[in-house]
Formats: sequence, structure tokens, C-alpha cells
Amino acid sequence: CSSIFRHNYRMDAAGWRGQNWLVFEPVLRHGTVSPCHAFFPTVSDRLLLTIRNKPLRVTITIWLLLGAVVVLFLYGAYGLARTFDAADKARAQAIFSNDIMYELRVIYRAAVNAETGQRGYILLEDPAYLDPYLVAKEEYGPAIADLRAKLSEPGQTELQLQVLDELASLINNKFNDIEFTIDMVQNGRKAEAIEVLNTGSGQAIMESIRDLIADLNAEERRLLNEAVAEGGRVQQETKQLLIGLSVLVFALIGIVFFLGSRAVKYANAQVYIQEVEAAKSQTELVHRELAHRVKNLFAIVLSIVRSTGREEADGATASGKIYERILALSRAHDLTSDINAQEGSDLKDLINAVLSPYPGESQSLELSGPLVMVPAKSVTPIGLIVHELATNAMKYGAWSGGSDGKVLLHWTIEPLAEEEGIEICLEWQEQGGPALSGEAPESMGFGSRMIRMCAMQMNGTVEKDWQNKGLSAKIIIRV
Repeated sequence: CSSIFRHNYRMDAAGWRGQNWLVFEPVLRHGTVSPCHAFFPTVSDRLLLTIRNKPLRVTITIWLLLGAVVVLFLYGAYGLARTFDAADKARAQAIFSNDIMYELRVIYRAAVNAETGQRGYILLEDPAYLDPYLVAKEEYGPAIADLRAKLSEPGQTELQLQVLDELASLINNKFNDIEFTIDMVQNGRKAEAIEVLNTGSGQAIMESIRDLIADLNAEERRLLNEAVAEGGRVQQETKQLLIGLSVLVFALIGIVFFLGSRAVKYANAQVYIQEVEAAKSQTELVHRELAHRVKNLFAIVLSIVRSTGREEADGATASGKIYERILALSRAHDLTSDINAQEGSDLKDLINAVLSPYPGESQSLELSGPLVMVPAKSVTPIGLIVHELATNAMKYGAWSGGSDGKVLLHWTIEPLAEEEGIEICLEWQEQGGPALSGEAPESMGFGSRMIRMCAMQMNGTVEKDWQNKGLSAKIIIRV
């Protein structure tokens, strides 16, 4: 259990590096917590922090410049959108103006056709001349209604609606005048109808109609020209904007490349600093690891000597047991001292290294199980467990003198559900050894205690079953 108040830097074996915070690092030693240690940055640490901060400032500057480029591009996109919108409006206005002028042509044609039919019918009294008049009478009403609906849309002027009202009134008067003269002819009053024509009132109305239609056409052309001019103006502005944006973008790209090259230099310097720090940390780690291993080895050796001395009264016997156990400890230690010590060792290689001296010529060992990499901190406890089981087989079990026994050692692995790591189940089965005499031993010797303590060190359990064919043991550990 540890409580650490830390800054935003990594921790290596030597502690928290390159920070100006007070660091509390309780260390559990034999049930007690050591005093807290306070670390303060040296002058070189402050220099390293200054170098580290320079790439940060350069990076912020680069991001700000890139943000400016993005803003400029967005503004350019906005200008292009305005250009397209203005072009769409000009095109829509052209279509709209064309529709207005078409309706005006329909109205003027209806008035002209109606007057032509009127004069022909009055002069010749031929009903065939009434056909143009009747067609024009049907056309002009819908044309005026469509024109009024179009001129009521947004973007049109009040002048157009006023002129349209005057035009509609004149057209109605014109058609009423034509209808009046036709009725006179049909009632036998041809002379009076000719006198009405000679007054020139109909001609005056037609002149007014032509003038009003010309005014509406002129207003539509003005609106169309304004839309086209606005589109051209926006297009010109967009061209200038894009030219200016291109110049700015190229300038910003040059600045970004310049700052990027500086950032690369700072990054290379930082990498070099990190490599130096890593080498220093590795040296300190090796020193601490060496000191820790030597301390542990002394503790284990003292425990072996003390416990074996209490167990054996005979000096020669005690000396032999001490020798064997220290030799097994040495083999396990060798596996943790090679080039892959920090990564661990293969379980099968570890077992072979520990058990290689034990089986005789007529005795055998059979290993089976999946490939398992055992972390370095678990190599020594597993080696001691296997050694104690082998020692028991040599003395009392399948490998004892004169027997042709066999030891089956099988292991399986299961992933741990609630935490990282795996659970290893070691099954030790002896066959062909001497039969068990009497009851299974109830007391626990030093070897059994060592097996249990090593298993507990890896959060494991030990189960033993003394069968007639030999010892069966099941050790479950977590690594």
C-alpha cells in the first residue's frame, strides 16, 4: 500500500524524476512503513525542464498557425459560397424576368388581336373576324392573374404592382369598349359603331397599354441587370480573396516548416536527454536489484542453515542437506541472472534446470504442459518448490534408492478473471516408489514449510496426498 502525490512525470526505480513536488513513498518492510522521502529538483533538472518546455511552445505556435490557416480556408469557402449564391440568384432572376416578359407579351397580343377582330367585324360584318377577339378575351384574364402572382413574390417592387393595376384597368376598359361596339353592329347600329372607332379612344387606350407594358419590361430589365452586376461584384471579390488567401497560405506553410524544423531539433535534444536519463535509471535499477537479490539470498541461506540445524542432530547429515538446498537455490538464481532476467524464464527450462541432477539411470521424469513465461520474481520460489519435491522423491518416494520410479509433472494455466496475470496449476505425481508404511505424516518438516511459504509468496495453495503408489501434490500459484 502506498500513497503518492506526484507531478506529470514518469517514475523509475530511483523514484519520481524531474519534478518539484514533495513525494511521499511509504515502503513496507517487515510490517513497518519507512519514513517518507522528499525529492527536490537540482539545477540540472531545472535545465532539463526548460529544454522540455521549448518544444511545447513551438508546438503551440504551430497549432495556432494551423488554426489560422483553417480560418482563412473557411473564409475562402465562405467567399466561394457567396459567389455561387450570387450566380444562382442572377440565374433565377433571369428566368423570372423572362416569365414576366412572356406574360406581358401574352397580354399585349390579346389586346392587339381583340382590336383587329373588332375592326374587321365592324367593317365587313363577317363573324369569322370575331374568333381572334374571343380567343384574346379568354387569354388576357389568366395572364393578368399569373403576372400579379409573380410580381407579389419577394424581391419585386411596389412600382411593378402599381403599373400592373393600371394595365389591368386599361385592358378591361379596352375589352369593354370592343364588346360595346360589337354589340352595336349586331343590333344594326353599324354607323354608330364606326363613329366610335373614329373618335380615336381605342387607339389612345392601346398607346397607354404599350407604355405601361414598356415600363414593366424596363423595370424587369433593371432588376435583372442588378442581379447580374451583384454576381459579378461578388465574383471579383472572391477572386481577390482567393489570391490573398493563396499568398497567406504559402507564407504560413513556410513558417510552419521553419517552426517544425526547430521542433524536430528540440525533439532530438529531448530524446537524447531521455536516453541519458534512461541509462542513469537503468544503472540505479541494476544496483537496487543486485542489492535486493543479495539481501534475499543471505536471508534464504540463513533460514536454510538455521532450520536444517534444528531439524538434524547429525552434523554430516545437516551439512549434506544444507549443501543440496543451497545448490538448488543457486540453480534457480542462475535462471534469473541471464540476459532475460527482467522478462522471466520459461517454466519448462526452469524445471529441467532444477531437476536435471536427480533421476537415476533407471528412473524417469515426464514433463508436460503449455509454454509459460514465469516472471523473474517468481523463478526462485518455483525453483525451491520443485527442489523440495524432488528431494522428497529421492529420499522417500519414486526416486529413492533401488526403485525404478517415475515422476509425472504436469501443469495447466488459466487466465485470472478480475486481474492481470495467470493461474498455474502444478500437479506432481510419483509412481513406482516404495509403498507407504503406516499413516501419512501429520507433522510439517522444513521442506514442507518452505513449499508452503513459497506458494503463499505467489498467493498460492498446496495440497498433498500420500498414496500407496507415491506422493501426489497439487500446487496452485498466481503470477
